[in-house]
Amino acid sequence: CVGRLLFSNALHALIPPAALLILHLSEISIARRASEGKNISRPRIILKTALFGFTWWLPLRKGIIRK
Repeated sequence: CVGRLLFSNALHALIPPAALLILHLSEISIARRASEGKNISRPRIILKTALFGFTWWLPLRKGIIRK
């Protein structure tokens, strides 16, 4: 009984971070287009997009940041 409750609470705690990761990963194609011609590696694009989402690639696209 207690084990089921703890597992249920742990599972509910994982839902928001998992949803955020899925959302950020869905932005990879946009981030790749925003980084064209800026000599940024594909793994770096994926990592920064997974961690920061649009707060990384939008300033990149607007020329506010370079990498």
